[in-house]
Amino acid sequence: MANRYRVKAKKSKEVVISNEYRIDPKTPIPLETNGTGISIKGDVEYIPFLDSRDNFFQVLLEANINSPTNNACVNSKTKFSIGNGFFLAQENTQFNEWAKRVNNNNESLNDVLRSIFFSEYTAGNTFIEVVRTTIGRTKFVKCYVRQFTDCRLVMDEYGKETDTPTHIVISKEFRGVGTWNFGKNEVSKIPIYNGEKDQLWAVDKNGDEHIAIFIKESVAGYDYYGLPSNIGGLRLQMSESKMIQYNNDNFDNNLVIGGAVFLGAGLSQEEADKVSKAVVKMHAGDGNRGRFMFVSNVEEADKVKVVPFEQNKDYDFIQGSANVESRLIFANEWSKALIDPQAGGLGNSGKQIKEIYEVKVNTVIKPKQKEIIDKFISPLFEICNDSMNANFDIEGCYFDILPAIGVAQELDLTKILTRNEQREILGFPPIEETLKTEGGDV
Repeated sequence: MANRYRVKAKKSKEVVISNEYRIDPKTPIPLETNGTGISIKGDVEYIPFLDSRDNFFQVLLEANINSPTNNACVNSKTKFSIGNGFFLAQENTQFNEWAKRVNNNNESLNDVLRSIFFSEYTAGNTFIEVVRTTIGRTKFVKCYVRQFTDCRLVMDEYGKETDTPTHIVISKEFRGVGTWNFGKNEVSKIPIYNGEKDQLWAVDKNGDEHIAIFIKESVAGYDYYGLPSNIGGLRLQMSESKMIQYNNDNFDNNLVIGGAVFLGAGLSQEEADKVSKAVVKMHAGDGNRGRFMFVSNVEEADKVKVVPFEQNKDYDFIQGSANVESRLIFANEWSKALIDPQAGGLGNSGKQIKEIYEVKVNTVIKPKQKEIIDKFISPLFEICNDSMNANFDIEGCYFDILPAIGVAQELDLTKILTRNEQREILGFPPIEETLKTEGGDV
């Protein structure tokens, strides 16, 4: 009999509140601990994500959210990966009906797949919970993509002998007490699907059975968890966020002084305090940037000195921002032309759109789609066929990838492409245009 589904966890009384994420400058990407580096939460032992602080999932999520460029790359790759959806090679009415609603959140199979792609591109780890349930005499299989911030890997006694994770634990407590505490005082411990006939399932109080499918972006040197393929750009994500915040602080505080004029005159402390308040009032607020500040110096009453301040910070921000943006797109193995075609530097070449698209589809999108089919769709179909007496055939299944025209349609083609370039994208032959002059045809 499978072990019980719920395991009580002890409530921590420590409250930690933070509005920033940090990485260690010496080891910005934490090294993974070995099998003996196990943390304890309640009665559950689990493997922390990379290091003992166990906060790297939050770091990855927040870095992506706060980086416009990285977030755009992840969203764009997710959009192209799911395309028009997932399909079987042969028409299957049972599959079509089941795929419309695969869980109690009213999500379709395509919604679940979209979440999987996003999780893979953002965190490099995806945790899916599959549930077998019976209503009346009808059996159902449901699947949920769990938030990677809420999940950790576990090794039972057999797993410790083979150094292989055997379960996952799910709890919102992992998000951080005091910061993202939702008051959930339980931990769900679920076996990882291995495809064996004697597969262990967790059973809840209602008799429903639970199993987990774990997908990771494998990286050399990391045995248990994966890392996203864009991990090399993590510090760039943080730099972009900090650069934007720096510029916002400049606008909000607006204490940017154009220069100082030192006058020969003495001030008492009381007068100096009044002057300091006047300086803040004069230089803070909209419309006050770049004014000169006057400073009195009693020791040199007969001298006046003008000192202009450096005013190239905004230029540095613009240059730095463009540099970070291009490197982040490179770290994501993506192209700006597929995020914002009109700003992608395509000139008037419709052919270039297709070339970039085909390269990225074949080197980024299709390999990830195949991985998801092998590591998620295949075991899911095994469970469905066994539990629901279904006949979901994985042979020839595919994602309907958005064609090149799907990119081109987002553009105003009449403004950036010639007539024949537009016809080339649409698959039509060129039109031979004849110019008539007084001397005849040219």
